[in-house]
Amino acid sequence: MKKKYILTLGIAVLLVLGGCGAKQSSSDQSSSSSSSQQVTKVAYQNLSAKQRKQVSFRFQAKSDAGSDTLYNVTAKITNKTKRAITFKRSAFFIDQTASGKTIKADATGRVTVQPGKKITIKKLFIDVNVSVFKGAGTFYYLNTDYPLAYTYHAHQGSGTTATSLKDSAAKAAQSQAATTTSSSSSAATSNSSSKATSANANSTSGSSNSNATAGSSTVNSKNLTQSQLQAWAFKHASAGYTFAVTPNDFTFTFGTNSDGEATVTVAENHSSSNMQAQNADPNTNPTVASYTVNAQGELVNTYTQQVVASTYDAN
Repeated sequence: MKKKYILTLGIAVLLVLGGCGAKQSSSDQSSSSSSSQQVTKVAYQNLSAKQRKQVSFRFQAKSDAGSDTLYNVTAKITNKTKRAITFKRSAFFIDQTASGKTIKADATGRVTVQPGKKITIKKLFIDVNVSVFKGAGTFYYLNTDYPLAYTYHAHQGSGTTATSLKDSAAKAAQSQAATTTSSSSSAATSNSSSKATSANANSTSGSSNSNATAGSSTVNSKNLTQSQLQAWAFKHASAGYTFAVTPNDFTFTFGTNSDGEATVTVAENHSSSNMQAQNADPNTNPTVASYTVNAQGELVNTYTQQVVASTYDAN
């Protein structure tokens, strides 16, 4: 009887241990399957639109060995998806809106960003002229279906991210550059739609005097008064209109950029009687131009970095 009891107990123990082993085996298989899913790789372009929104990019341009004009670009990628995402470094490129030229990435090879991780790609672009970051352009991956950020001000602060695609100043730069590219001499439409489409400008100048000092040949364009700069900006910003305009039809916002150069942003004043006569929307005052006076005393289109006038010509 005692032997029978011990035999029964032994069989019961074996059954329990066998069940635990099966559970452990099942658990191991589940863990293995889960691990396999976590390391599944997918190319960025094969992600869904929703998944791509969970991948962020930051592009930061830094001066190359103290150069004032050449910059290297570092890219930081953060992956908040549950997939391991692969990128081909050489598939990144910059499209310059105004010139239509493309700058290809200098980095090569492939890189993988694990779920919940971030990576840094140093010197993704090498020796890029600073003008690219002062004007309009876009960072892309693979093709223009995948815009990542605008180049505008990538050389300032912590760089540029996807939020720049919604930034009013950056969008204005893009719009102005695109318009200039399509037709450098295009006129404003009869309903007073401006050459740029976004970014409001605050009026900081109550003066409507557009007259420069007599004898423009003697004007030092490197040291202009505010009235002279306003007159110069008005001359070129108003050139494309199909109806007569005056300085009162615009507001002029003056400033200084990071290089200490004088700047002026020109916006339509839709409250003026002239603009109202053209059925302009009084609730909008679109920016039409932005200019910088560079170190050589030239008037430069801030958005496209093209020289508008090499000498002061606001007679």
